[in-house]
Amino acid sequence: MRYGAASRRTAAGKALALLVFVLAAVALAACGGDEEEKATPTAPPMASPTAAVTPLERPSPTPSPPLPPAFTPAPPATPTPEPGGPTPFAASWQTSAPREPVPAGEVVDLGIRNRIGAPGETYAIGVQVNLPDGSPVNMEDEVVGDEWTYFPFDETDLPGTYTVYFGVPQSDIIYAEDSFQVYAPGPAPGGDFTTLTWQTSAPRTPVAIGEVVDLGLRNKFGEPGECYDFLIEILDPAGEYAWAEGTVCADEWADFAYEDTFFAGTYHVYFFIEGQLIAQDSFEVTKG
Repeated sequence: MRYGAASRRTAAGKALALLVFVLAAVALAACGGDEEEKATPTAPPMASPTAAVTPLERPSPTPSPPLPPAFTPAPPATPTPEPGGPTPFAASWQTSAPREPVPAGEVVDLGIRNRIGAPGETYAIGVQVNLPDGSPVNMEDEVVGDEWTYFPFDETDLPGTYTVYFGVPQSDIIYAEDSFQVYAPGPAPGGDFTTLTWQTSAPRTPVAIGEVVDLGLRNKFGEPGECYDFLIEILDPAGEYAWAEGTVCADEWADFAYEDTFFAGTYHVYFFIEGQLIAQDSFEVTKG
C-alpha cells in the first residue's frame, strides 16, 4: 500500500515536471522568435522603375544692389523764374542801341528780343539806363515770342556814355547789357566854330631842312561823336601853299605829316572849318 502511494506520487510529479518543461519550451520558443525578428534587417522599399527623378530646384541668385552713382558737383544756383513762367536763362537775348554817337537831346530806341522765342512765349522785361552822371532811369514792358520790344528813351541831355541793363523788373537779375554814346552838338552850319576849345600842335624847336613835321588839331572839350571836317593850309617861306583835309572827333588829336620842308625860315599853319579860320600855328626850319 505504501509502495503504491509512492508510485502515485512519483507519477504525478513526473507529469507536473513534464508540463513545466513544455511550458518552458514554449516560452523559450516565443522569446527566440522575437529575437530573430529583431535581428533580421528590413530592406528599404525600392522605387518604382518607372518613377521619374525630380531634381532639386536651386534658389534664384539674389541680384547685388546697384552701385551708388559717381559724385557730381551741383551746378551753381540760378535765379528761379516766376512760378508757372518760362525759364528766362533758356532764352537767346539780343539787344539794340545806337551804334554811332547821337547828339544830345535825340530820342533813341533801345530794343531787346528772344531770338529763339516760341509763339506766345512771354517774359516781363525791365530796363535800367544809367546816365553819364550815374543816375538811373527805369522802364518796363514785355517780350513776346521772337519779336523785338523797343523802349523809346529821350533823356539824352548829358553827353557821355549811357549804359543799358535788361533784366527782371525791379530786381538785380540781368539778362543782357548794352550802351550808346551821346555828344554835345557843335555849332550849326554857318555858326561860330571859333568858340570851341581848339588846340594845335607843331614843332616848338627849329627842325632841319628836309625833316618831316607832325601838325595836329584837337577840340579839348569835344564830346564822343562830336566831329568836324577841317582844312589845313601851310604857307612856306617861299610864299607857296600846301593843303590837306582831315576830320577831328571828340577830344582826340587829328594829326597831319608835312614833308615839304625845303626852305629855311618860318612856316605858317592855318586851320579852317567851313571857311572859318578857327586856329593857327607856326614852326621854324633851319639849314642845320
